[in-house]
Amino acid sequence: MDEARRKIEETVLASTFPGAFRLTQDAKGAARLEVEVTVPGGGSYGLLITAEPDYPSSMPEVYLVRPLVLRDARGRELLSISPSHEMHLLKPRNRFLRLCHYKPEAWHPSVTFYKVVLKSLLWLTAYENHLQSGRPITDYLGT
Repeated sequence: MDEARRKIEETVLASTFPGAFRLTQDAKGAARLEVEVTVPGGGSYGLLITAEPDYPSSMPEVYLVRPLVLRDARGRELLSISPSHEMHLLKPRNRFLRLCHYKPEAWHPSVTFYKVVLKSLLWLTAYENHLQSGRPITDYLGT
């Protein structure tokens, strides 16, 4: 990510998640966004969003890092059923749940980390509704 894009990302995130995020880049330009989010009326979660040096041309990945263990409405660990179309989960990495936030063909370089965080909040809201209803996340988010 170039410096101009990083400034845009930081400005938008600071206005929406003041004090709740940390954006870093390594020497090669790969980005790492750590952000704490709270579902309205629900729980708090830690997200890790990673992006390759060519971001925003390539789509970042979203990991749920806190809490480490999530269970579905039937009590199964989500890691044990990932990947899952019904739960909008991709293949996990490093024992972290990886959330589906965009279809690869829908990704566009104009999408910011802010929008990725919003899509992750939608997933988390759908997850909390799933816990109450038992219905799959696809019922809330579509396919």
